[in-house]
Amino acid sequence: MLHIRTIHAAGTLSALITGPKLVALALSVGSLMPVFATDYYVSLSGNDKKAGTSSAPWKSIARVNQNHYGPGDRILFQGGAMFAGSLYFSNHSMGTAANPIIVTSFGTGRATIAAGSSYGFSAYNTAGFLVSKLNFAGAGSGRDSQAGIVFYADAAGNTQFDTVHVDQVDVGGFKYGISIGGWNGLTGYMNITITNASCHDNLEAGITIYGYSSTNMVGYPNKNVYIGHSQAYNNLGLANDSQASGSGIVVGNSDGVVIERSLAYNNGVNNTHNGGPVGIMAWDSNNAVIQFNESHHNHTNSTTDGGGFDLDGGSINSFMQYNYSHDNDGPGFTIAEFNGARALQNNTIRYNISENDARKNGLAGIVLWNGGSGIQNSQIFNNTIFVSPAAVQPRALLIESATSNVQIRNNIFITTGAVPVMDVYGGQNGLVLQGNDYWSSGAQLTFIWIGTAYNDLASFRSATGQEIYNSVPVGLNVDPKLIAPGVGGTINNPDLLYTLNAYNPQVGSPMIDAGMWLTTFGIAPGAIDFLNTKVYRGTSYDIGAVEY
Repeated sequence: MLHIRTIHAAGTLSALITGPKLVALALSVGSLMPVFATDYYVSLSGNDKKAGTSSAPWKSIARVNQNHYGPGDRILFQGGAMFAGSLYFSNHSMGTAANPIIVTSFGTGRATIAAGSSYGFSAYNTAGFLVSKLNFAGAGSGRDSQAGIVFYADAAGNTQFDTVHVDQVDVGGFKYGISIGGWNGLTGYMNITITNASCHDNLEAGITIYGYSSTNMVGYPNKNVYIGHSQAYNNLGLANDSQASGSGIVVGNSDGVVIERSLAYNNGVNNTHNGGPVGIMAWDSNNAVIQFNESHHNHTNSTTDGGGFDLDGGSINSFMQYNYSHDNDGPGFTIAEFNGARALQNNTIRYNISENDARKNGLAGIVLWNGGSGIQNSQIFNNTIFVSPAAVQPRALLIESATSNVQIRNNIFITTGAVPVMDVYGGQNGLVLQGNDYWSSGAQLTFIWIGTAYNDLASFRSATGQEIYNSVPVGLNVDPKLIAPGVGGTINNPDLLYTLNAYNPQVGSPMIDAGMWLTTFGIAPGAIDFLNTKVYRGTSYDIGAVEY
């Protein structure tokens, strides 16, 4: 089908006019910008010598790769059919934000691109694509395999290629599921959208966005990244690799990131490298928001990480909020700075729930770790953390290296079986703990502060000066009276996180209206709680992730 898409400059008029194809035409008539485009069909009953129309389709990926494509062109594979090979697009094929090149299926069901040990879809130094309603199948997540869907840029001039959309794809059996990034200064991509993607049984990661990084860089290779309603699971990692492997969703080197309503589980089990993997994380990014996700049963075969969520080295002005983490080998929520990363500062962990994370290696529900230039000016408030014993002693909160101006308020820390509610190492500068509730169910309460254990809140206050505001004791050591802490279980659908009621306060809970007034400290508390309901609804804020 040959067609012209005519777009009004002000965005108020669009029409589809059939007619002959004119290649690389860009005419302006008043405020109208005609864009001429073609549909190309690929069918198992086709013939590569034919025209590629709906009535005379091509047969193979090899034939698709012989053409160049422009704005609005569509490449349509027969639904339900399998096509062997690897799609490749160079900078001779490029769409636009308004009229991307569309690669998708037609008819009933999705087509499958069977790539073997090679990549499934590769675009080099180009953008303006929508890849939709396709399956990509690799031969297995071997060390030498490629990515299922890869956009890679290394053009000179700090070029940000515009528009990469990936929607409704299944990608499995590759080294990476979806990999998007650049490696030449600030060259990368802008306006990246990944939605309704299922990335599983890959080796290094399910979804990864990356770029070149150094401590001296100003700016970011990638801009405006959105990942939503996607899944990353069974991406198992690799033993004896030179870097961490087996993460679910990882976004790095980006300015403006949202990861939401997504799911990561059972990743990382084969990884032996310290410094990863994690279910969902952002690193070296500005203004990253990780929200309304579930990350659970992620693993590692090393002595670190394997956690649920992470804001890692170089992250600034970023949030982890409204997430549910549980049953991970490593921490539920981590802020970590590695050596050689840009400054890590102004980050927030709020209104999250962690249940029985830190199943391995003696970590915690929330962990702060500094191996570089420091963790600075970060806020941790209104989270609910539940931790029971594990093979190696976990904690509810672990600050295992120096930080600067970290403030921790209005959280509930629940432990069982004598698990410490807190373990704080020395070197803290400006650390504040105020208005938190610490509850050790069925066992003695334990705070560990610079190697010394305290078994009651009063002794902890006296020795540390924490949980005091304006010379008045604050904070609580009481049963928070939540509905069913420890039995939240697995939801496996982030759109249904609102059904998690195990951590709701019961009637008469001492958490109700007991929180510190955060605006007093210049903190914007946010408008909603974990359940996406308004805060506050009483005379003050509640303590914990759920407002009564």
